[in-house]
Amino acid sequence: MTSRERILTALDHREPDRVPLEGKITTFVRDHENICRMYEAASDV
Repeated sequence: MTSRERILTALDHREPDRVPLEGKITTFVRDHENICRMYEAASDV
């Protein structure tokens, strides 16, 4: 499992093979949250 797959697995609330440790995780999570908010706002219209 790649580090990207670990992060996506953890964000999907599933258990990765080990704890994802990535220097860019903060940016990735922030972007993921922003994208989710964007889609939620678009679906409210």
